[in-house]
Amino acid sequence: MLYYEYNRDMQNIDFFVHNFHWETHLHKSVEIQCCTGNYIDAVIDGREFRAEHGDVMFIASGVPHSITDGGDNYALLIPPSMLDVYFDSVGNKRPFDPVIRNGETAERLTELIFGISDYIDASPVKLCSKLYEILDISIDNLEFVSVMPNVQKNSYDMLSKCIDYIDSNLGRNITLGSLASQFGYNKNYLSVTLHRELKMNFRDFINQRRLEMFVEHYRPELSVDTQAEKYGFVSRQTFYRAFKKQYGMTPVQYFSELAAVKPFTDHRSM
Repeated sequence: MLYYEYNRDMQNIDFFVHNFHWETHLHKSVEIQCCTGNYIDAVIDGREFRAEHGDVMFIASGVPHSITDGGDNYALLIPPSMLDVYFDSVGNKRPFDPVIRNGETAERLTELIFGISDYIDASPVKLCSKLYEILDISIDNLEFVSVMPNVQKNSYDMLSKCIDYIDSNLGRNITLGSLASQFGYNKNYLSVTLHRELKMNFRDFINQRRLEMFVEHYRPELSVDTQAEKYGFVSRQTFYRAFKKQYGMTPVQYFSELAAVKPFTDHRSM
């Protein structure tokens, strides 16, 4: 299970196989899911979609989504550093229906996506050319529509600033009031905005970010309790309860299952 957060200005292209349930999250990268397993169920900005075998699902930048995976599907994440042409083309719009159904177009996209690893070590021009081809085909075969005002750029600017600050201060006692004061926001307005965009309350989001950072930086040679405390969990009971709630299992079970998942390619920088 991997989480790619909205605030992360990723420089890497990620292509990996997954078969887990992903809780609601968002990121600046464009995410393209290839359904090579049985199905992919997604809740994208509150709407439910299903991709079946042979389909391709396109998840736009900055859109809250969760994924329930029907077994060994593949995902490509294209980082914001490579999305200038995409944003020039569609701006702040999103696909009305993000699924490209099984057929020649979906087959071509799947072929291109699976071939992207051949270009990781190629020149940036060749790599970008392939990514632009994938994006062009996707854009041409999806209907992009304008988003509602409540998810316009100002909200995401606020969200990005807040998440950056939270990520840099996870070991501290962060409250909604202290976060509002940090940026001069009205506390009530910030609360409403965060809840609307994140689809969860502030405290649950703080715990989720702490857990995600714990998972990302987990070191098996160190104790679980020591690492949990580093990311702001002062109570062992609170940590284990939050972990079980988010991942559906204990840390030991989670890392055992994660170790059994073999990525299709190593995550490598351009």
